[in-house]
Amino acid sequence: MAFSIQDIERHWDHTAHDDYDGINSKTNSYMRRFEEGFNLMPIEDGAYILDAGCGTGNGICYFGQRRRISGVGVEVSSAMLALAEGKVKKLGLPFKLMKMDVEDMTGYDQAFDAALSFEVLEHTPSPQRYIAQVYRMLKTGGRAVFTTPNTSWAAIHWFVGVTGIHHSEGPHYFVPREEIRFLLEGTGFKILHEKTSVLIPAGPQFLLKWGRSMETKLGERWMTRIGLRRIFVVQK
Repeated sequence: MAFSIQDIERHWDHTAHDDYDGINSKTNSYMRRFEEGFNLMPIEDGAYILDAGCGTGNGICYFGQRRRISGVGVEVSSAMLALAEGKVKKLGLPFKLMKMDVEDMTGYDQAFDAALSFEVLEHTPSPQRYIAQVYRMLKTGGRAVFTTPNTSWAAIHWFVGVTGIHHSEGPHYFVPREEIRFLLEGTGFKILHEKTSVLIPAGPQFLLKWGRSMETKLGERWMTRIGLRRIFVVQK
């Protein structure tokens, strides 16, 4: 499916106005991306961070409430960015937020200690160019976390979108695991950690707890096939 940055902007502007945060607050799997990203990629106080597609700012806020960090967040959707600005201002986090495509960022070569990319890769017209831009802006030795849906969940994402159970994914291309690894390593990244998580994305607490226990029992061999989310932590 070919799509443009403008297509992405229109979709997420509409979704932001349609209570994006309210919808996701009811979905346990949404916040797990930040929790697991934080646990897999330790960040020290004083780090300068890039959020390469910050959405409504939840990733910045999650990391910023746990470490004394500063940085830059970019987002192509004006509506999403407005929500992010409100949260960042309320928490007093020293982040500069800009309406911009990552590919248009100039003056930031080798500027950042770490980069965050939570469920952005599948919404980029060119995953290869996107990864290359993140690589360009990281310092040597800098780390990045990329999360993206498992292709095996594509039909479920489509179903919950068309039925209104959850918001639509909009313009997207769920990138296969081997392609992601090829792009990351081909760009120059070293893959430090790979994890596939989330069996039960939402539901009562007892079911979520059972889902987490089953993830541990199944291990990565099975989770890589049936888990909802892929997580890659890489180093330049």
